Parts: sequence; structure tokens; C-alpha cells
Amino acid sequence: MSLYAEALDGSDVVSTNAYLTTVAQELRPCEMPAAKVLDFLERAER
Repeated sequence: MSLYAEALDGSDVVSTNAYLTTVAQELRPCEMPAAKVLDFLERAER
């Protein structure tokens, strides 16, 4: 699955691909640190 999110003011984006299989889960951020994507996902869950 893919995720793309843009700040409402257009100042920032988050983009990643996530691969979920029966064996493993893999996050592949698009030209940004994985920590940035994970921080966004944690905040989005609230």
C-alpha cells in the first residue's frame, strides 16, 4: 500500500510504501527518514 499526505498549508509531505506479507512488514519511505513517517503515523492514529 502507499501513503501520501500533505500539510494543509503545503509546507510538508509524508510519503511511503508499506509492504505487508504473511512473513514480514516493511516500510519504505520515499526520500525521507523512516522516523518522520512513523511519527506521522503515530500522530494520525490519535
